[in-house]
Amino acid sequence: MDVYDGTTNQLIDTLSTGIYPWAIALTPTLNRGFVTNRTSQTVSMIDLTTDEVLADISVDGTPINIAALEFIC
Repeated sequence: MDVYDGTTNQLIDTLSTGIYPWAIALTPTLNRGFVTNRTSQTVSMIDLTTDEVLADISVDGTPINIAALEFIC
């Protein structure tokens, strides 16, 4: 997955997510992004501060769309 600077539209990083990344949900307060990977049947959890893939979470079926709701205790 490519990461671009939203101001300059310049490519700033490339992350190794699952196969065929499709959609992303962001939780800016928690500094996390979640990317659905259609072919690998996973969701990649990304640290938005370091651009590091923290986990690839296996899911049933083919993940397409995703939404995230921040929950802070």
